[in-house]
Amino acid sequence: MNLTPFCKDLTLKSNYPSYDNESPNLHVEVLDMPSHRFELNFMSRKLKNEEEHRAFWTMIESMKASVPFTWVPPKLSKILGTGGDALASETSAGGYEFGVYNAPSNTTWLKAGDLINIGNQTKVYRVMQDVVTNNAGVGTVLVNCPIKKKVPDGTAINGSGAVFTLIRKPGAKPQSFNLKGNTQFVSYADLEFIEFL
Repeated sequence: MNLTPFCKDLTLKSNYPSYDNESPNLHVEVLDMPSHRFELNFMSRKLKNEEEHRAFWTMIESMKASVPFTWVPPKLSKILGTGGDALASETSAGGYEFGVYNAPSNTTWLKAGDLINIGNQTKVYRVMQDVVTNNAGVGTVLVNCPIKKKVPDGTAINGSGAVFTLIRKPGAKPQSFNLKGNTQFVSYADLEFIEFL
């Protein structure tokens, strides 16, 4: 599903769940849960004609709350490092870093802030520090949250621009459009998506 031609604004939210409890003496205890999810707010541009209007709203109608789709959002998925794909060394779930090999050699492969995918999961991870590879294309990647699943040796790492696997956010407001009598089509949509984990 390609939302890019209709995209005007995009907001990326980083959701780290936590639990807080306030005691009678007003002490607040905050417990961070070792988890994370990206959320996207999408605002469409104004639609110019009936053909665009029908194409866009047909696509929106096909988005069911529980059915995931993939999208490479413009700008958000741009890699600021050299980029390119690599292979991961075996890594247990729950850690914050993993080794890579077969990446482009002797370069800053990924820069802090780049968004990447690990081949055996749908989660998008943010790189937390520059990844500099040696002459064998080996480096270490530190990410923003615990790795969701065990990563087998040789798993592909997408360092060419993150692919988001998304669903419509449960409980989001219904979508609607309006058409004004004496004007061209000017409808737009404000959509909320969450990562499908």
